[in-house]
Amino acid sequence: MRPAVLCALCLATLVTPALASDKAPAADKRAATKKKAEPRAMAEFPGFELLKGAEGGSRIFVGLSKRVEIAEQPAAGTLTYVFRDARVDTYNDTNPLELFYFDTPAIRARMRVVKKDVVLTIWLRADVKATTRLVDTLHGARFEVDFPAGSYAEKPAPPPPKVEKKKR
Repeated sequence: MRPAVLCALCLATLVTPALASDKAPAADKRAATKKKAEPRAMAEFPGFELLKGAEGGSRIFVGLSKRVEIAEQPAAGTLTYVFRDARVDTYNDTNPLELFYFDTPAIRARMRVVKKDVVLTIWLRADVKATTRLVDTLHGARFEVDFPAGSYAEKPAPPPPKVEKKKR
């Protein structure tokens, strides 16, 4: 009789955890039904290049880790592009691109983070029509703003500042 009592106690302890674990799958189902938030796109490496060829012109570009929705907000003297649900991971990418030394209608371009968006603002020295496009790349996408060729510089760029050597 004692072995039967021990077996009954063993079975009772084995069944009890199984009954407690019946609630665990329901919690797992709730966790599985929740969508994981997709990581935001990363805007990086704003750059500038002069275009060669018959058309010439210039281009400002921004690398993106994936395609994003882009909204344009034109204003007098500036072009503003908003990359929806994006982020900037490298602080140096928020520094302005100073373009006043180049013969381009853009004077400066700067990316900044505003809430959950990244805003690219381009200040212009001439009122020109820029063309934009989003190009797929191996690592995501590249947003490009192309400016037409022309003579935009009011005067030649000043010479670089002289560096004085300290006397010892």
